[in-house]
Amino acid sequence: MKTTPKTQPRSATKATSGGSIENELKKLKSLLDEGAITQQEYEIAKKKVLNQ
Repeated sequence: MKTTPKTQPRSATKATSGGSIENELKKLKSLLDEGAITQQEYEIAKKKVLNQ
């Protein structure tokens, strides 16, 4: 079974429904909490998700 990396680029993911948007925001928050992305990167990615 092939798995995708946890830190795939945000542009590679698309949120298409309310549930997907919520999941994407949770993933972003998790990445922020783990230190994988900066606060600035989190804010930019969050805006992209919410503007879809």
